[in-house]
Amino acid sequence: MTLTVPTEPVGGRDIVQSELARRSHRANTIAALRGTPSTTAPLPFYTLTRHDFTLQDPLSAAKQVGWRYLIVDGDAPGVVMISTRKGHFDFAGIASGPLPQRLFDAVTLANQGLGADPIAYEMRLLDIPSMRDSAVWLKGSSSQFISLMDGQPPGSAALRIETSADFIGRLKTRNSLPATPPASSGRPTN
Repeated sequence: MTLTVPTEPVGGRDIVQSELARRSHRANTIAALRGTPSTTAPLPFYTLTRHDFTLQDPLSAAKQVGWRYLIVDGDAPGVVMISTRKGHFDFAGIASGPLPQRLFDAVTLANQGLGADPIAYEMRLLDIPSMRDSAVWLKGSSSQFISLMDGQPPGSAALRIETSADFIGRLKTRNSLPATPPASSGRPTN
């Protein structure tokens, strides 16, 4: 198996390095910036809407909206987010905590779990905000997914590689369920 990423966006790494340098003084609060942090090759970042799951092939509606650079070699993984609009790149933030750790673990699982697979995969990230799900999308002739948000609480289930049919089927089933209002304690939350 070969894992690939598309060609890095021109100017993307410059933005990442500049923004990391501007935040080096925040290493006491952002564990990913401690030590000698470096970034991996960028992963293209795609989104889908709830409506896209009404289509026969929801993945055909995925839109690339940015890039994610995984921060490694610090005290903990982190992610530098770059958004794209009409070919222009903007710094969108640095994330640290459980989700970047889970992303790091998912990328590691992909490298280990698909090692005997003869298919070449392009590694992508897929976000489905309306369904509160994110996944590593291994796009190939037979795409595979690693959901980052499985379990209750979200992100607590063991990571696993699943087929595109299983991943999309599970989300389509979730999309067809009626929305249930959250339980209320009867007290205002603000």
